[in-house]
Amino acid sequence: MNRVAVLNELSCVQQAHNSWDVTDLVVQLLQVVRDLRPVLMDSNPVAHSRIWTSSLAAGTTLYDWVVDKRTDNKDIRLELLRLLTAAPEIKTMFGLPKLRCEVDGTEVSDSGVEGATIGKMERNWESMLLSFADAPTYSTSPISVHIINGEQEEHLDLDNLTAASQVSSYRRVYEASPKHIDHDNENSFVSPMDLNASDAQAVLDRGIRYGRKIIGKHDGRYYIFMCHLGMSFHGYRAKSHEIPWEIRRKFD
Repeated sequence: MNRVAVLNELSCVQQAHNSWDVTDLVVQLLQVVRDLRPVLMDSNPVAHSRIWTSSLAAGTTLYDWVVDKRTDNKDIRLELLRLLTAAPEIKTMFGLPKLRCEVDGTEVSDSGVEGATIGKMERNWESMLLSFADAPTYSTSPISVHIINGEQEEHLDLDNLTAASQVSSYRRVYEASPKHIDHDNENSFVSPMDLNASDAQAVLDRGIRYGRKIIGKHDGRYYIFMCHLGMSFHGYRAKSHEIPWEIRRKFD
């Protein structure tokens, strides 16, 4: 895994006043997930099993809301059901709890937040939280996690998404560079880019970060992308010997 999104059950704090409010919160989160698919290379967000029993409204868990057939939002309920069912269980990944983690002075050990923290620390995940809107503690980004491991203490920041408008700042954008336009000049010292813009964007989305580079593979060929401004990247076709073996192994 590289970029990993964690559904944040701690953002379910009964902030909805009724079932319509719950629907609005769910729709907002689902849109974030849809827009993030290219960033996550189409992998599913992970979650803590406690998310099923978390409540966006008093007296109603997410499970209750999903299975409630009295409401007419069937498509939304089914989409959330598929999302939660497909979400890998983060607790089984790490055998939580492992650390004492706090957010704003409140312990959050044995949670999706702790899982995202451990993933970032131990597995070099680019962890991000996906939180339901209007939860006071999780309404901003980043979220600062205070980590206590024996006598050692440190702080770690986790990106936190609550609205689709935030996604654009996390998606890499391909912009062609004139100097890498594909050509047949064998004497050129400039490596060409032989992909069209659409394919190059797809390869960039699926690429693996290696230092300052993003490395991708398409139809047996490797490509290197370099950031030239913000989240904008240009790229070119690379030779196999330019790609570190540990990266080639991840693609093979």
